[in-house]
Amino acid sequence: MEGQRSLRKIITTLAVKNEEIQNFIYSLKQMLQNVEDNSARVQEDLEGEFQSLYALLDELKDSMLMKIKQDRASRTYELQVSAQLAACAKALESSEELLETANQTLATANNHDFAQVRTDNMSHLMVDFAQERRLLQALAFLPGTPVGRGV
Repeated sequence: MEGQRSLRKIITTLAVKNEEIQNFIYSLKQMLQNVEDNSARVQEDLEGEFQSLYALLDELKDSMLMKIKQDRASRTYELQVSAQLAACAKALESSEELLETANQTLATANNHDFAQVRTDNMSHLMVDFAQERRLLQALAFLPGTPVGRGV
């Protein structure tokens, strides 16, 4: 009987230990499931955060690209205006130099020589109005015609 009692005690101890091991296995399975669930939730949160960051970066990129394009357009316009102003200033300077040269030429030239040059240069455009002058001087009213009436 003593052997049976010892055997029962061993069986009871084994049953208790078996139940403890099953409880421990169940706890391990629960912890493993919790790790899996928590890991999946953390991964989803991380994915969401990165998606949010990607969207923010895309918005920032678009905004910065727009700013660069606007700045480039503004600077290009300014440079074009600046180049046009420089060209106008150069043309004005050339014009002023030309006027100064013309004034110097005019001041140093002899009036008679200049008049002679002008006459010589325009002689091909001269017209002789002597005949027309004589015809106009000979105009007179017709006899018996009231003034202001034509024939």
